[in-house]
Amino acid sequence: MQRNTSDWGVGTAARAMPSATQVVCARTVDSAVEALSGAYSDVTVRLPATGSGLRMQLTTRTLPNVVLGDLNLTRSIVRSARYPWFAICLPGSGKVGISTNRASALVAGNQGAIVTPGDPVQVDYLSERCLMHTVLFDRTSLEAELAMMLGRTVTGLPAGVTASAGGYNNAAFGLGGAATAAGTYPFTVTLSDSSQPQQTVTGHYTLIVRQG
Repeated sequence: MQRNTSDWGVGTAARAMPSATQVVCARTVDSAVEALSGAYSDVTVRLPATGSGLRMQLTTRTLPNVVLGDLNLTRSIVRSARYPWFAICLPGSGKVGISTNRASALVAGNQGAIVTPGDPVQVDYLSERCLMHTVLFDRTSLEAELAMMLGRTVTGLPAGVTASAGGYNNAAFGLGGAATAAGTYPFTVTLSDSSQPQQTVTGHYTLIVRQG
């Protein structure tokens, strides 16, 4: 595995980049597994029988509450047994298929996909050279972003369930998604307005998820 700023690992000339930016290049399955596992989650990588070898360049940029990624990868299959991120996947070039236990999507052209944490995820890089852009949030960061955007703080929801707002002036509040595990989940919603001084109210609720 080679860490540099060159195109697809060819050459070693470096250019100045922010300290929060990292570029990793790989030419073998083992080095690709190491790089992708470090950036995303523990993964396996498999090459198609008719493939022409592996070439990978991964650029990650760590910002407050979010990680941005640009992944160049040749035709291959990457699988995570339990994906830990909320991920927005945006097309760059080529075709990339993403599938979970519940749904599948194609990232290509003007189509993107959103992946929620907790499920096995398989990503099929279907073209000889693929580029996919990702925006990654962990659960705590996503809740913080929602609180800033909506004036609402939500804590304690199970994996796979997210809060959203809608209706006139975003006045309606709801939950969406599918929980990945049964159980009883106490959660808290804090609402605040834009008045001065700001008015805040907090509600405590319980979400019960049953099997089947």
